Amino acid sequence: MLSWIVWLIVAGVLGVAELLTTTLAFGLLAIAALVAAVIGTFHLDLAVQLAAFVVTAGAGLGFIRQIGRAHV
Repeated sequence: MLSWIVWLIVAGVLGVAELLTTTLAFGLLAIAALVAAVIGTFHLDLAVQLAAFVVTAGAGLGFIRQIGRAHV
């Protein structure tokens, strides 16, 4: 199976988890999985896809964390 398809499945599962929990964390991880899927469509190595996932997830969660801390 192509890696980008796996990333889309992961994004779908995380999207459903976000709908069930409404915490926004799973939604940001789903977006990161979509970014990794886009990287996967270019047939880049799995390490590059994982790096894109980790960087996107970290940036998204870090951004939301700062907004959350400002409102507490």
